[in-house]
Amino acid sequence: MRSLDAVIIGAGPSGILVWEQLTAAGLNAVLLEAGPRGPRGGYAPPSDPGLWAYRQSRGAAALDWQRVHAVGGRSVEWGGFSFRFPQSVFEDGGWPYGARTLAPDYATVETWLGVVEGRLHAHHRRAARRLGWRLLPLRAARLGGRPWTARDAAGARAARPRHVALAFDWNGGSAAALRVAGPDGRERRMRAPCFVLAAGPVESARLLLASGLGRAVPRVGRGLVNHPTVGYMLVEPRPSLSPLTPHAFLDGALVPFTQGGFSLELIGPQPVSERLRAELQKVGLSAGEAAQARVTYINGISESIPNEHCRVTLSRRETDSLGRPIPIVHLAPSAADRQRRARMKASCVALAEAMAEPGAELFLLRDPPASRYLFHEAGTCVMGRSDDAPCDPHGHLRAVDNVWIADASVFPSAGDRHPTLTILAHALRVARDVKRHLHGGPR
Repeated sequence: MRSLDAVIIGAGPSGILVWEQLTAAGLNAVLLEAGPRGPRGGYAPPSDPGLWAYRQSRGAAALDWQRVHAVGGRSVEWGGFSFRFPQSVFEDGGWPYGARTLAPDYATVETWLGVVEGRLHAHHRRAARRLGWRLLPLRAARLGGRPWTARDAAGARAARPRHVALAFDWNGGSAAALRVAGPDGRERRMRAPCFVLAAGPVESARLLLASGLGRAVPRVGRGLVNHPTVGYMLVEPRPSLSPLTPHAFLDGALVPFTQGGFSLELIGPQPVSERLRAELQKVGLSAGEAAQARVTYINGISESIPNEHCRVTLSRRETDSLGRPIPIVHLAPSAADRQRRARMKASCVALAEAMAEPGAELFLLRDPPASRYLFHEAGTCVMGRSDDAPCDPHGHLRAVDNVWIADASVFPSAGDRHPTLTILAHALRVARDVKRHLHGGPR
């Protein structure tokens, strides 16, 4: 049997992309996924609460966290939004490179995802002119009229579901083996010259901390950042405009605030669905009014500001059903975070008022507490050019010569918009570096 060249942990988009890149180069890579495979094209199965137990650091409050443990990762429930980070994100966040460096990888990933671009509605442009704001068309990964998911990628079929990574065995400055619990719960060791973490910032940090790397790299788990969000629905008493694009989901816009650290997404206008019609009747609209209305969703994404109080640690007392220490997620928004969030919410309302027809109503759909809500998390094992950064600009762990991180753990900041495209561009950099390592080329 041919020996393994690499073990990839996590079969979300970044793990699948790395697997495809390595196997296309003739390397023997295995792709592990802790969750089940799930039905293709359907929603992800619910996570096992005994296996995926997490705790929030503030009292007994539950952590509100969108996460998926299944082949395809969170892409199976995303809207496909695919935006490049602007240069301001890289400069303000202290990244080790800029937008120009990632441009070729962005282009490659956009082709892989099948990214298409919508068009702007005239009434959106009029609202932007009134406010003096810039609008960008929505861009998303689409396949056959629906959002692309990582389950659609060729590499998804190669994933080995229900294989849970437990910890690394070390041999000096190298990972000698990965301890894995298989579908039967039995533990085995997998050996390879290279290991790539693509399990997400919380799980990748958990694996490194459980392996004892926190003693060699004190910053592992620290610097957690994420996207505090808010969502509104503008209901206007007139029929929806005709869709501009073949994908009505792409009718809308992105409003970037490059100096504010947040962005707004406009989705719509679109007709009221049957489910929403019932909800609108509960807040006072008659059935006839709801049937004639149109809705536009206004979502705000604000990037949290890195601080040492936001981090991932492991419990010293609690374990999950496999005996692993439970991750504890510490969220501690600062006064600056609260001010940025307030500006974002005010901008959402201002945009709604600039667009609204007479008789329109604005409903707040989602406004979760920033101290209990985690979305698009990043930054638990950041990259940088200085030796005190846990990872180098290619996602290679400085303390270990054969481990890379291909997920958002390496991000020095969360960015001001959806991060998937940038995560995948980084994954391409990781794959190239792993290939250089295995082929003996210079790094």
